[in-house]
Amino acid sequence: MTGAEALDLALCAQIMDRAESNKMMQEVLEKLPDRKMDRETGTRLMIVGSVNTDREFMKLVEEELDLPATIVIDDTCSGIRYNFNDVTPQEDRLMAISLRYNNRPPCPNKDWPKRRRMPFINRLIKTYNVEAVILYNHKFCQPHQIDNNYIEEKLMEQDMPCLRLEFDIRIPKGQIRTRVEAMLETTMDII
Repeated sequence: MTGAEALDLALCAQIMDRAESNKMMQEVLEKLPDRKMDRETGTRLMIVGSVNTDREFMKLVEEELDLPATIVIDDTCSGIRYNFNDVTPQEDRLMAISLRYNNRPPCPNKDWPKRRRMPFINRLIKTYNVEAVILYNHKFCQPHQIDNNYIEEKLMEQDMPCLRLEFDIRIPKGQIRTRVEAMLETTMDII
């Protein structure tokens, strides 16, 4: 499954009727084992950042570059961080839901001063064999802009290739294509 397809499923689950969404997810899960991918996986990427509902960006990275890449995991407000942990059942249901929200991986504006987010990102990098990270940020989202400085510094200490991208309303395809391909080149023995 590509990152763009996973994004579609995540966004559908957030807006669809729960029963319909669960049925659709079950159908997708049943088909995945037999599915043959008609593309090379390439570099395994992680997206870290703010809300990502931008399928055009995901498709650009996975389908329109000269170098193959697949987004294998994300740490975004609308992705894995939103859905990561389950509600632990208990008698006080409201408390159970509250604990789920309080214990989920934090958003940058709630991650001060403890910095609990980086260990979570590192765990995802290891679990999903991530080879490079794209720090995805919407313009004027100050919590992520500030946090990305820290995350980029920590990734560089680990020799993890990373690229910071800041988005406005439109995606400058040519510029993004060039920047992402340049980062992908750092993960390969091209020269």
